[in-house]
Amino acid sequence: MADRIDQTAPLNAAQAEQRRTLTYPLVGGGSLEAACPSWCTADHAADQRSGIDPSEPLHEGEQVSTTFELYGGERLELLEARLTQEPYSDDAAARRPHVAFRPQPDAELGADQYMTADGLNRVIAQLTAYTLELTRLRDQLGQARAEAHAERHDWLDARQPCHLSRTADLRPEDARTLPLDYLIAVFGAELVDAPGGGMQALATGSPGSMQIHLDPILTPPLREAAIRHLLAQQLGASA
Repeated sequence: MADRIDQTAPLNAAQAEQRRTLTYPLVGGGSLEAACPSWCTADHAADQRSGIDPSEPLHEGEQVSTTFELYGGERLELLEARLTQEPYSDDAAARRPHVAFRPQPDAELGADQYMTADGLNRVIAQLTAYTLELTRLRDQLGQARAEAHAERHDWLDARQPCHLSRTADLRPEDARTLPLDYLIAVFGAELVDAPGGGMQALATGSPGSMQIHLDPILTPPLREAAIRHLLAQQLGASA
């Protein structure tokens, strides 16, 4: 084996500025000089200290993951993915840049150790579908909380009086999640067109005799967002 193996590929000037050329001691003697790709965030210090076999260089990009805080403050990291390349591996899939995807990093479980863009698209589609399921669950939660609130106050007709007592145990979060029709009924609010009001809703009166003024040019989604924001402010101020 030659004293030095130069495996640095030719690059244009702009690419060369973004790459590092590292020298690794080889465990059998000699050294390996290799370019580090621009996306690699590893420092390779341990390999440079202890030495490597010629096939062992490993490039890794920044980690992408989701972290959840568990009861008691412990944190759980899930869905780790990072760009990876083993340029001198015997495995052709490892030699090309790919994504190493681990749903549960602590368990070192790889769903697809050599994930391509097609595999990543499948994960994205799966997570998008899961997000839609969570969105439906959030809406179901809002309906369930509205039913529990109505039952707690023992009334079915939201147009009855005593609206103040019915809003007393609501939180700003409830204004963002409970069905809008239910919220308007609980507050005893009347929606009033107010041209020139812009994006904001304005409330006059108190629960039971409230008017919510809205610019008629608002689209339905903006109209709902303005009402919810206003009611959340009302609940936050009364907390």
